[in-house]
Amino acid sequence: MKKLFLVLSFFTTFVVTSTYADISEIIQEKIEIFFLAVEKGDVDIVKKLIKLKVLEEKDLNRQNVSGDTALTWASHKGHIEIVELLLLEGADADIQDKNGKTALMHASNEGHIEIAELLVLEEADVNRQNTYGNTALMHASSQGHPELVELLLLEEADVDIQGQQEKTALIWASIGGHIEVVKLLLKSGADVGIQDENGRKAINYVSNKNLANLLSEGKCQRIRGKLGLSTKSCWKDN
Repeated sequence: MKKLFLVLSFFTTFVVTSTYADISEIIQEKIEIFFLAVEKGDVDIVKKLIKLKVLEEKDLNRQNVSGDTALTWASHKGHIEIVELLLLEGADADIQDKNGKTALMHASNEGHIEIAELLVLEEADVNRQNTYGNTALMHASSQGHPELVELLLLEEADVDIQGQQEKTALIWASIGGHIEVVKLLLKSGADVGIQDENGRKAINYVSNKNLANLLSEGKCQRIRGKLGLSTKSCWKDN
């Protein structure tokens, strides 16, 4: 991190002594330093850049060539202190990268529950879809992160949105064999009958007996519930 401090010292001196002709160079250098500090998780450097007023508000939301902002990158990397700092400074939680992924999607995919909690407190859109139609709930479900799935469901994530290949969060969780996630989705009313673009339901992707039983019980509960009948007989011990 010593190198970053040296670069920052040089940069701040350069800013003070520069002329109008140097502005484009200054802008480029400060963004490069900013993103490098975020990537390395260097909270001190990020704080210094903000404290010295080196960064303008628009710089917090500036996107690199991949469409990442400092916030999406920090959320992906799991740098919670930097995420908290950027949010306090007014970073936009819903900016999407070139693949349409938001900071919340990155955190959900990587299993960074504390970062996801910070983002939903800032009212990040839990139902926003990326370029392929996937949501944060789908990312968390496909990777098998039950705590994140529970958080997103509490924040009213739509359990039956269909994304890439017309798959739902339940289908992605079933493909991954994530039993605890499947349980959470079923308890939130996930529709076991939804088909993807290949005409396959969640149960068509599983080989695990307990998981297959869960999905069958979910179907039973849904049908009996629609008929106004007790669903108690649907559930078995798994």
